[in-house]
Amino acid sequence: MPYHDKKKGDVNDGAKRLQIIGPPYGMKTTVAGWLQKDESTTVFGIPGEKHTGILDESETLRVVLPDRLNISDQKTDYYGLWTELRMVTQSHVGSKELKPTEPIVKHMVFDGAHKAYTLAKNAGVQRFTSAGKLDGFKAWEFANDEFLAWFQQGYYTPHIEWVIWLAWSAKESVGEEGAKHKTIMPDYMGKMQQTIVGETNIILQKLEGGKPVWQLRQTEDAMGIGIRTAPEKAEKLPVRIPANWGELKKILVG
Repeated sequence: MPYHDKKKGDVNDGAKRLQIIGPPYGMKTTVAGWLQKDESTTVFGIPGEKHTGILDESETLRVVLPDRLNISDQKTDYYGLWTELRMVTQSHVGSKELKPTEPIVKHMVFDGAHKAYTLAKNAGVQRFTSAGKLDGFKAWEFANDEFLAWFQQGYYTPHIEWVIWLAWSAKESVGEEGAKHKTIMPDYMGKMQQTIVGETNIILQKLEGGKPVWQLRQTEDAMGIGIRTAPEKAEKLPVRIPANWGELKKILVG
């Protein structure tokens, strides 16, 4: 693996990799649609995510929707769906070769990233169940390894400037027995919750007075969020700002 010295003025690649988490009906998908006002945006719906379709395509916004997923059908091929998601994701992020008529995508948004983890989990359970017996270790190992590999497909895309994952938030119990309290974390399962917290910037989106607000700094009731930046910059960050893409970009990259 090659190494290089960071030069003055270089922007950390991770500054442009962002997760926006929040409760349902928090306008996360709507906010993703705002990015087209900046430059060309693709919003990619994850199988099981039902609301990506509220966005309308335009010259600067492409909306990629999964076929309808009926999870009530016990014969659903979750492993096949997961394999297809990996392939379709690669087809959208993995090539620098663009046709002359295609715009260069500046923003790639994965809508419903928590649904991708659920799909990976179901795929692992399906793949490692034989004769009615589940090998739980292999199923969870598959889910964690495969989800992280899918996540990194989006992360390592140097020709796409901004990659954003939208996911639900969840309240988790933290602390020692007898002193536990609830705090907001991304809505993933098990050790993947902690892994994903460490991968990117994570901000919390919620509504105040019907308008979306972004929380940038960790608080006791929202410990799974924060902007990864130098300490001298981190201590100057506001706790919350109105949801404004231009202002957030200034905070992330200057």
